[in-house]
Amino acid sequence: MEKTDELFQLRNLFYVGSYQAVINEENSLNVKSDALRLEKDVFVYRAYIARGDYSTVIESVSDSSEPSLLAVKALAQYFSSSDKTSAIESLTQLTSSADPTVLLLAAIMFTNEREFEKALGLLSQTPSTFLEARALSAQIYLLHNRPDFSGYKKEFKILKDTEEAVISQLAVVWDNLYQANVAGCSKNPAAANSADEKIEEAFSSLTELVQRYSETPLLLNALAACSLMRSQTKDSVNQEMKLAEKRIGTSLDKDPNKEETLVNQLACQILTNKTGEMKVKRPFRLSRCATLALRQLRPWKHRPFRIFLKDMSKSIYA
Repeated sequence: MEKTDELFQLRNLFYVGSYQAVINEENSLNVKSDALRLEKDVFVYRAYIARGDYSTVIESVSDSSEPSLLAVKALAQYFSSSDKTSAIESLTQLTSSADPTVLLLAAIMFTNEREFEKALGLLSQTPSTFLEARALSAQIYLLHNRPDFSGYKKEFKILKDTEEAVISQLAVVWDNLYQANVAGCSKNPAAANSADEKIEEAFSSLTELVQRYSETPLLLNALAACSLMRSQTKDSVNQEMKLAEKRIGTSLDKDPNKEETLVNQLACQILTNKTGEMKVKRPFRLSRCATLALRQLRPWKHRPFRIFLKDMSKSIYA
């Protein structure tokens, strides 16, 4: 008889960015083994980190906890402190345990530090069946604009072969949007058609995830990116821009301080000449958001929009 995965729903809720639902699931889940209880706690604490509630994690995890929990605590300290040296040292030391979760969390930290080689080195030590590690590795290659590397091809094949898993579906979405961006730069009409197909594949997968789970800021931002890309390839420009604005607005209602949403909002408003309407609750973040938005708006030869491949270190990979 096939063994039931007791954390199946919890993992998927985390991967689609439904962090409060992960926290709510904590008390309703009655897992039997110590290993599963530990994994459950790791996901719950990571959900707190993704919501910006670092103090709950730091205060709840004792210094005598398992390495994976200590790694989550160190990650919370890393994101919560302006001086990250101590947290980096703590998490780096924990990697000697060779625990796959510790290696993943350390790789998240190094990705955020933009020390990609260190992150890839740690991820390469995890089992090939650890799909979240494979997905983060693939993300790093795309951030480097190197889907041609053998490392990316190896990771992406594993993810493509396990596309029934939510984390793998999301990785395929990232690949589709990246490939659509590359194809959109070409003068070749066939490449433009390929870009349209990749956008539609990504849009279809994301829509299915929203229907299965909920409209999380993570999924809404990805759908908004699809709409912004569609607005440059279809005749219904105004309709697609309105859809992007609607999704960004809904995402802001759910989390008004999420950086990815603020970046997409500003990019959308630049495209529609509405930059004067933007209101940010934390004005000091506007400069960074503007920089990221302008980065994604570098003009293509035929299309003004360049898709923003966001670093998900503090969202799906928190």
